[in-house]
Amino acid sequence: MQSETREYNVIDDTIVRRTASEIQLLFRPDAPQPALSGTGTTEKAPPLIDDITSVPPVTIRSIESDAVVYAIDGGSSVIAKGGNVEVICWRAGYVCFKGIHREGEFCESPNILAYNRLNINSIINDFLAGTDFKRVMDETPLSPVNELRWMSEWMLLRRLIDEAPEGSLILMDGTLRANPFFDVKPQHDLFKKAAQNGIHIASVTKTSSLSLDKAIPIDIMEIGADEQSKTWYRQLNMSLPKDSPWLGDVYLAGLHPGADKRYRVDINRYDTEAVDRIFSILVSVSDDTEFAGYPYPLVAAHRQARIDLLFKQSIIEALGEELNRLDFSDGLWHFLTGDIHDKLNADVLEIAAHEQ
Repeated sequence: MQSETREYNVIDDTIVRRTASEIQLLFRPDAPQPALSGTGTTEKAPPLIDDITSVPPVTIRSIESDAVVYAIDGGSSVIAKGGNVEVICWRAGYVCFKGIHREGEFCESPNILAYNRLNINSIINDFLAGTDFKRVMDETPLSPVNELRWMSEWMLLRRLIDEAPEGSLILMDGTLRANPFFDVKPQHDLFKKAAQNGIHIASVTKTSSLSLDKAIPIDIMEIGADEQSKTWYRQLNMSLPKDSPWLGDVYLAGLHPGADKRYRVDINRYDTEAVDRIFSILVSVSDDTEFAGYPYPLVAAHRQARIDLLFKQSIIEALGEELNRLDFSDGLWHFLTGDIHDKLNADVLEIAAHEQ
């Protein structure tokens, strides 16, 4: 079999033109939308306004630079996989900033679990036994590690709501939406408790698929030129029903003058009187030159909790050494931790190594 395949790396102009046309069609407002599965507990978006121009931006004038800001994030990875067997790992952590000063941090050692996918429901129930989480959906989660990571992040959130000084802001990655696999009422109650305790909760989404016209995501849609040089926010959702799974009101915000990107920001729906102060704090922690417009405490939390490729390889090697001591097949472990694409691309990797 021929190993050298680079002579086939030619882009067909016809295919390029066709694909460009398909992309253009996909982003038209009248493009067909995928059907949303499930009931109201799994709705993909809160009720939104129709036109962004109908809501003028609120200018963020003051900057509160001495507030205490916590940021929570988690990391996870599939370590090994073969047949119904998976080995996964996950963890969560937080960082604490006061202004530009890092005041504290915490990151747990990764939890590592080997399981048979046929038994994942009982595995998750075993984890729930030591907590007060109540599962309400019997469906098997598509990605169990995501649910386990969510539980770790949620337990950290509850801890910080009890421990953080009044007036603190807790930042989370993603959106503020109740997890439908678990009883929603305690999740709402926790956010009510935070507001009552004077603890603010907000989340920032790095890349949003939310759209007002069912075509262009809100974080890359066109805005007025004068907004490029200001810090501002707009509320995008209409009033949330009492039983809505959404725990936060949804905003679009420009958190740094001249930043090339805006971000979706969710703010605790039970803390509406603090919205101006929360955005004032967000602006004060979104001026790092590396990620202008994105809160640097979330960057720090992500880098601390992530399971990157080097750390994943360390976990694989540690497990491999222990399995070798137990006379587990080295070939089987290599198969379970290998990637089929790496095997198929082995010749390309070998050529690249020789060229270096």
